Amino acid sequence: MADIVEVVHKITYDIDDRALVNITRVLQLQVQELQELNRSFADLQKQIQATATTEKHLLAELSNKADALLKRLEASAFYMQVFLPL
Repeated sequence: MADIVEVVHKITYDIDDRALVNITRVLQLQVQELQELNRSFADLQKQIQATATTEKHLLAELSNKADALLKRLEASAFYMQVFLPL
């Protein structure tokens, strides 16, 4: 109990009120900045997810086109072996 009374006494008499107000304001500004950073982070996370989804679809499309081209090349190579032997 004595410790609590001592702390209250120090806060009441030993701490400059202006300094307390200033540090409180600084802490409020830091909390606001952290909230803004958190919102920005959430927005960036959404953009990354959207980009990843788009890239996934583009890679799938590119893979399908590559597979189709490979099949055409294989068919062409087979045609050349069968109909145009060396």
